Amino acid sequence: MTSATSGNECNRRQMATPNARRPWRAAINTMAGLCVVVGVALTTVPAAAQVFPARPVKIVVPYTAGGPADSLARLVGQKLSDKWGQPVVIENKPGANTIIGMEYVARSAPDGYTLILATTAMTINAAIVPKFRSTPRRDFTPLCNLISTSFLLAVHPSIP
Repeated sequence: MTSATSGNECNRRQMATPNARRPWRAAINTMAGLCVVVGVALTTVPAAAQVFPARPVKIVVPYTAGGPADSLARLVGQKLSDKWGQPVVIENKPGANTIIGMEYVARSAPDGYTLILATTAMTINAAIVPKFRSTPRRDFTPLCNLISTSFLLAVHPSIP
């Protein structure tokens, strides 16, 4: 016998989990785990190859300093720097709905030393900006998903 679960019951169950009350903790835990995985994947190379990274790595953040993306990049950069033993430099290149930072990274050498903290704006720009020179599928290789977010559209209850 099956029973339908009401939306309120599902919401109560979700709120009962510890991380639902502290969404930032789940994001940080997920980010830390993914950083370890990325760090291990990037530092596990054949013995004959050059050890990565042999010089500082740059993470480009296409937003202004001090915002959520910048804070996330700095947390990730510190963990990677500790793991690799090489500096990880965070460079903010804001403007044009992330296009300035994305084109900067797309023009850089494809050697793994210049990374970008990309958001959904990357794919949206490719679809809506007619003269956008970068193509996400051609110019970028995804490494990992750091966080997942949800968006909510809300209106005042008096609006029908």
